[in-house]
Amino acid sequence: MSAIMVPLDGSPFAEQALPLALAIGRSKCSRVQLVTVRPAPFPGGEDHDRNEAYVRVLAARVEGEHPGLITPWVLAGRAGPMYAPQSSSDVAELLVRHARDHEIELIVMTTHGRSGVERAWLGSVADSVIRTSTRPVLLVRPGDGTPASAADTDDVGHVLITLDGSKTAEYAISMARRYATADTRFTLLRVVPPLAQQLSARGRDLYWAAYESPSSRRAADDYLQQVAGTLREAGIVVETAVVESTSPAAVITDYADEHAVDMIALTTAGAGGMKRLFLGSVADKVVRSARVPVLVCNARRIGTDQIAKSAVAPARKADPARLVHQ
Repeated sequence: MSAIMVPLDGSPFAEQALPLALAIGRSKCSRVQLVTVRPAPFPGGEDHDRNEAYVRVLAARVEGEHPGLITPWVLAGRAGPMYAPQSSSDVAELLVRHARDHEIELIVMTTHGRSGVERAWLGSVADSVIRTSTRPVLLVRPGDGTPASAADTDDVGHVLITLDGSKTAEYAISMARRYATADTRFTLLRVVPPLAQQLSARGRDLYWAAYESPSSRRAADDYLQQVAGTLREAGIVVETAVVESTSPAAVITDYADEHAVDMIALTTAGAGGMKRLFLGSVADKVVRSARVPVLVCNARRIGTDQIAKSAVAPARKADPARLVHQ
């Protein structure tokens, strides 16, 4: 049986992922695993027992409110040289492996954890998990540190899905539909460069080439209408929006704020390495600035076959009549 995983580090910030995870678990009849990583014990240290006691006490409390829904897990950390603090990459590796080995379908976690340099790991762990996990990750931005009640979390009524015209980006639609309800409405958003910017790059004599290009507002709207039409045939309420801007991440977060969006869904290439240490580009900025939960999946990890199967829009056919301005 598939399950939802909530990584916890003992902080109230991390626990703020619980209400949304529980709401999804209830609606999808999925168990929710509360998972913490037990550090390698210091000689005579208490972290070993404290971490295990924490997650079991929390699980018992939540289980009392939601019988049959909760399972506590404690993963054993590795001993480092001189009993060094557990690194975020090591913690992420343990979480990703657990998700793979225990049929986890969704990871729900906050973007910040404990405060302080020595004990802060959840924020950097979230970056590592997204870069390496084959499972989608739902990121919750914590508030003032007070754990919310599951009753305070409403169903996800409005989901904003960002698209760029690629099948890879369309995977976000399949991903978002898994965690929506029958009443959820979707907005498909595409951000394109301003026409003036395209013209400056192409030359004024190529005006109509820019006007008809795949990145033009007109082409973007046609594409979104095609995708939306396929979803509407399945009985889904869908709206579309095309915005011209040079700052896609700002458009996405502003749109979410202005249109009562409950969740943003997108895919990311998730490139690692020194050049792009975390998520990279638009997804990175959205995750760090959005006020609502962000559902992210690393396209590099899920494979092209899975992406192709999830595509909702048929391949577009070129219309020779539109290639040349009449």
